[in-house]
Amino acid sequence: MKYSKGVSGSLIAVTLLLGGCATFDGIVTRSNTTPPKVEQPIAPKGLLPSDPWQREALVLQAKPNRYQEESALVNVPDSAKSRFAAGAQLLKQGKLDEAKSLYETMSQHYPALSGVWVQLGSIAEKQAHVEQAIAYLRQAINLQTSNYLAHNHLGMLYRQQGKFSVALNHYNQALDSWPAFTQARLNRGILYDLYLGEKEQALADYQVYQALLTQPDRKVKSWIADLERQLQASNASSGSIKEDAL
Repeated sequence: MKYSKGVSGSLIAVTLLLGGCATFDGIVTRSNTTPPKVEQPIAPKGLLPSDPWQREALVLQAKPNRYQEESALVNVPDSAKSRFAAGAQLLKQGKLDEAKSLYETMSQHYPALSGVWVQLGSIAEKQAHVEQAIAYLRQAINLQTSNYLAHNHLGMLYRQQGKFSVALNHYNQALDSWPAFTQARLNRGILYDLYLGEKEQALADYQVYQALLTQPDRKVKSWIADLERQLQASNASSGSIKEDAL
């Protein structure tokens, strides 16, 4: 099975700055394509999908997003929201130094805003300052442990460093904060698949990831088929060995 490693600069969905909205650029994907749109699938009243993964997706989507809930309780000044959005626009335009300067100033004026440190971490990673990126992201989760974006980004960076158990822990924490977070679900599946050799867990994460999407990801569909073939071959081989031992 062939995969690309993923690019941390892939631009994905809109997310939160402690109750405000801002674009976060820094979540790994497995391809250079834009991740499919995610919506809440709705089952007819009194009915559940026959597919077990669709049922699992509905269960996960019914669970709370702790980061969003906690962020809604924080009073963020409008000036902070507008400055944060301005920094996000600079990032989108590739103006890293200007965005960095803006967020560094924000970190002094609003040191308790977790999202500011996530953005600084994203910029540091883009500028190849990996250890500094990790420090910023760890500050984000020190301020708000439910920040699933920081956990997911840390998982990516630690995976790149070969620290697979640490990466797994951060993906788990991201999904504990928001069980329906598709990017952490996909990233954890990739970690299980390619780096930990836990094929059954990888298959489950890929299946749930697909079920959370409104449009299937064709590449992940092929990965699922490949994993299913691998597991079937492994089970058949194990059965043959047991028979020979009898």
